[in-house]
Amino acid sequence: MITPQEQSIAIPRDHHYNTAMETGHDGGSGQPESRFEHWLTVVAGATGLFSIIFLCYPLLRGNIYLASDLGSFHFPYRSFYSHCLQSGFSPLWWPDQFCGYYTHGEGQAGMAHPFHWLLYRFLSLPLAFNLEFGASYVFMYAGVVGFLRHLRYPWYAALFAATLFTFCGFNLLHFTHMQAIAVMAHLPWMLWATDALLKGSNARQFRYPFVAIALLSGSQLLLGHPQCVVFTLCALGIYVAAHLRTPGVIARIPLLALALCMGLAIGAVQIIPTFDVVGDAQRMNVDGFWQDGSLHPLNLLQWIGPYLFENGLSVGIPPLEYGLYTGGIPLLLALWCATRVFTLGQHRHLCATMLSLAAIALILALGKYGGLYGLLAQLPVLGSFRCSARHVVLIHFALAILAAIALPQLAQQATTGPSVRNRGLWTFVALAWITSLTLWGVQRYLAPTILDGLSDRIVPMCLGPLLLTAGVVLIHWAPRYPRVAITSLMLLAMVDTWVYAYPNVQQQSPQSSRLDALLPVLATELPDDPAFVPGDAHYRAFGNWRVARLTLHGLPNYMGYVGLSPDWQLDVNTNITKQIAGVRWEKVPLSAREWTIHEDALPMARLVTQAIVSTTPREAIEQIDVTTTAIVTEALDIAGDQPGTLSWLKNEPGNVAWQTETTTPQLLVFAQRYHPGWTATIDGNPQPVITAYGDFMGCVVPAGEHTVHFSFWPKSFVQGLWVSGAGLLLTLALWVVFGRMKNLAS
Repeated sequence: MITPQEQSIAIPRDHHYNTAMETGHDGGSGQPESRFEHWLTVVAGATGLFSIIFLCYPLLRGNIYLASDLGSFHFPYRSFYSHCLQSGFSPLWWPDQFCGYYTHGEGQAGMAHPFHWLLYRFLSLPLAFNLEFGASYVFMYAGVVGFLRHLRYPWYAALFAATLFTFCGFNLLHFTHMQAIAVMAHLPWMLWATDALLKGSNARQFRYPFVAIALLSGSQLLLGHPQCVVFTLCALGIYVAAHLRTPGVIARIPLLALALCMGLAIGAVQIIPTFDVVGDAQRMNVDGFWQDGSLHPLNLLQWIGPYLFENGLSVGIPPLEYGLYTGGIPLLLALWCATRVFTLGQHRHLCATMLSLAAIALILALGKYGGLYGLLAQLPVLGSFRCSARHVVLIHFALAILAAIALPQLAQQATTGPSVRNRGLWTFVALAWITSLTLWGVQRYLAPTILDGLSDRIVPMCLGPLLLTAGVVLIHWAPRYPRVAITSLMLLAMVDTWVYAYPNVQQQSPQSSRLDALLPVLATELPDDPAFVPGDAHYRAFGNWRVARLTLHGLPNYMGYVGLSPDWQLDVNTNITKQIAGVRWEKVPLSAREWTIHEDALPMARLVTQAIVSTTPREAIEQIDVTTTAIVTEALDIAGDQPGTLSWLKNEPGNVAWQTETTTPQLLVFAQRYHPGWTATIDGNPQPVITAYGDFMGCVVPAGEHTVHFSFWPKSFVQGLWVSGAGLLLTLALWVVFGRMKNLAS
């Protein structure tokens, strides 16, 4: 029986092709590569290189992808982050979103990640943003290649699988969710390190994968998309479970768990602040939140062609979240493996593992329709995640690996002949044709609520079955015409994926532009009001999602756009709440082009002489004059008919100061969101920070002239920093200890 370590398919001479052996080897399998294999390697490598250049071409020209979340979320956040790092400010608190927001705790800017810190500290904003965007795809591609080469699969198979996964439907449809892509880019590296850890024969061998797992898992957590970290853990769990019968593996599981714990400790500087923010997030107060974004079972029709639907993608809104389509060729190669799983020799172990991963991921992606995810959502943390459909990324990964298993087997059949006929594949294609034609024939007679969004055009509905038919024909011809058939499979797989997913990228391309061209365009959208001064802290704006971009010009935002929106005590939609928050410029409706100016907007920092005590500010606010009276949670010793004067001394993120002059003790109201991480001093002496109006904050200022200073330095960040430092030191210590050990008992 041929093992994966022994088998690198070398096609001998036959009457079809000249396959004279080249000098050199396949990289470690012990078998020399044929010219045929070299050709396949060149084709697979070229498709991957083309895909990377195709995606990153706008970036190479100096443009920036600003589609959807990239423009309304990621780029503004990184602009703030870059500004803080290069100006010496703290980026923990962003005053320009949600009336102030613990932006580091939200996490998706990855502010504590060393790679991000280096990029945005030393490079210009556009270059750093583009490098961060492109690096995830390159890192993912290299990880898949490394994982499969570690398992001794041929270069062409590894390169082909890397192209399939890196540029699969999920990763291209979610190109605007750059943190999700960055976290999932760690998946193949984690599997590579895990396999090396489980199979290492001595301590000196496994200390490197041990440290790699700790650092990689810590890196994932620092990037701030915990849902994708859970996806990785799911894949690791299935991979480990599949190896339980391998001698010595059970004894290594504690080491794997310890490495993951070290990663958890390393990521604490992000995890602990994130839990801080989660505790105040709106989603925590919504029952059944986990059901949002479940993959509707009708999306299974994507496997016979996504063009069955009018949007060419999926069932559900937004369509990009439900991109199950893995491409026709990877699906056929996976089915080819499934029908031969018991005849693949030692390949069957990895084949069965990936088939199991795909099946479990599909059940989890179905969410409320699959049954299993509802049980998992009862566990802490998991219930706060939305869009279980995102588990489809694991299906894309599993099918890419299965394609890498199938390709060398198809090449081998050029000399051995097909061992099993492709009846299963032909049956699947026949069912695809029958289903597509039936749906086209009956959809006009169905009620609008059934298969809503189904295409009524015959050509798009037949594209999927046509592709599947072509794929099965190529697989069937592979034993006789391997060069043409396998090359065509590679190219067809790439074209299929790009035709499916790239229009989603292309639609957003017009929003890509150079920063020097973008800023003047945004400047025309700023309020035409003498009261607006860039970077001034007196008033805010409230508009649609594009307002987030205007923070590049120093326009503070009343609301914002984040993954963990904060919960409010007040009703944010009422005019009185907007007045307290200092909303001077508003778009009514939010899609309006012109700004409405509210002359009665109150400054973000002001002095008041009266306060009432209430624990229900939403009701109490209707009974007071907010221009003179505040709502607090305990009685205050303040007095006076006329408020004193206040002038700004410092206005930095998380670090503000004023000079006050009053004749009586008064309350300084600071209309940024209250958080326990804020501290106050008056003339250098600590002063309690008081909750004002339920959502904002302030402090009592004594009579006379004083300097009042507010600073943001939350305990969650400090605690996380200490734990992360300890985790790094302990990981280093374990690396040294393992290096001094000779053997590990198994």
